[in-house]
Amino acid sequence: TEGIRKLCRARLDPMRVTIFSCRQENYNIYHRPKNYRWDDVSNSVSSAKEAGINVSVNLLVFPGFTDREEEIEALLAWARQKQVDMIQLRNLNIDPDLLFRHVPQGGTAMGINNFLYLLQQELPAVRIGSYTHPVRTEKAR
Repeated sequence: TEGIRKLCRARLDPMRVTIFSCRQENYNIYHRPKNYRWDDVSNSVSSAKEAGINVSVNLLVFPGFTDREEEIEALLAWARQKQVDMIQLRNLNIDPDLLFRHVPQGGTAMGINNFLYLLQQELPAVRIGSYTHPVRTEKAR
């Protein structure tokens, strides 16, 4: 988090964070963090937003996991709290048997189309896409 604060002071623009899940246990299973925790990721996003930085999330999407009710609820709550500017959907290309050997069974999946519809309805100020938009021009700096 302190490193992100330094980057923000040096005019970082924008910041993109890759996330498999906004639930700590599932985040840890996929990302296997070393020398940081989910709280550090979350606090880094908060620091960037406090500095006026545009924050995008690369959400690693896997049907049957990302569209589970508990995953969606966690994402919505976290994105609202952190005031995320954009959610960029990225296909997670992984063997489903391998993934589901490590990720605990969960609730009912609602389908990716329903997931996308819900994101748009619940987070109307958040752009949903798959690319980064510049926030500042050279003149603004």
